[in-house]
Amino acid sequence: KPEPKPEPHHEPKPAPAEQRIHVVAPGETLSYICNLYGVDINTLASANNIANVNFIYVGQQLVIP
Repeated sequence: KPEPKPEPHHEPKPAPAEQRIHVVAPGETLSYICNLYGVDINTLASANNIANVNFIYVGQQLVIP
């Protein structure tokens, strides 16, 4: 009797991490958003190519690292 061939085993590809996006609302500051997500302000600024941490605008979409 021939042995049954084992099914090839495929490792599932890890799903890409859900990217968190924050849309800036009126009155919000980068500092406020950092506190909201527990992220360092320099890390957040760097992830979003923000040169001046004092300048963000309403409706801006920020990637939360």
